[in-house]
Amino acid sequence: MSSSSINISWGVSPRFYRSDLESLLSRYAAVENQPKSEYELGLWKVNGLTIKLYKETLVAQGRNTSTGVEIVHEIKKLNGLSVDQKNQSKLIALRPVAQNALICSQCGEYVYLINSSIDGLDISFKNECGHRNNVNAPFLMSVNRLMPDINILKSRNLSRMIELGFFDNCEILIPDYLMRCIDHYMSGSKSTVSEELAQLRELEKWGKVKVKTFKDGFDIPASREEFNIDEDPILLDIADITNSIFITADINCKDQATLRNRPVIFIDHETTKNTKILHELRTPS
Repeated sequence: MSSSSINISWGVSPRFYRSDLESLLSRYAAVENQPKSEYELGLWKVNGLTIKLYKETLVAQGRNTSTGVEIVHEIKKLNGLSVDQKNQSKLIALRPVAQNALICSQCGEYVYLINSSIDGLDISFKNECGHRNNVNAPFLMSVNRLMPDINILKSRNLSRMIELGFFDNCEILIPDYLMRCIDHYMSGSKSTVSEELAQLRELEKWGKVKVKTFKDGFDIPASREEFNIDEDPILLDIADITNSIFITADINCKDQATLRNRPVIFIDHETTKNTKILHELRTPS
């Protein structure tokens, strides 16, 4: 989710040149103002954004506008600037949420393209942001795809958590296998799951999440006994294939996921029991 305002600080090293900053800001017709204190070495205003230069710090503060965000992301590319983890998180929060993007380890930008070129007697790979990439695993990836298991859908807590402010902008994947299993072996839960899916679709209309169905090609188990054995392993296979973060309230399924090195969000018993109450208190009808 994007922040409603911009407040980013960079550390300034000897490799930073004021002239580089001035050149960048001139492209946006920034107006230089008289510094308001003896500690300010420079003060510029542009499009609701104020940029202040100090001896060891550069600060950008102001309204969150598309131009302001663009300027901030241009500033961070300047030589001699660095950000700590807190400010890096703020920079990431200013960007639209990306699905299935790589993340540059050097600048934190989303990357959808890696270009190759011949560099002397070697091959060079660069991210579209311009930084080198050694194209060796592990790649840094932005994973925003969530896949719930059957019990999470039955509890209807996923939609409640989204309405409480969690999982904003995530992609909710509903595999065809899951729905066919519910039809065949859990008909008593079908109406509850249908209501949950309808609410998730409604939340999609509100721009809270994206909901996608997926034809996975897995056959449903031939018997109820096989279903009880195969349900979790097959859902985890689908999570592997689709590179999804699995969501479960089943501790055994959580353990299976971690053994596979599959990212998992575990909803414990207390959370499962109290989410409906919290939802009713915080989102009155």
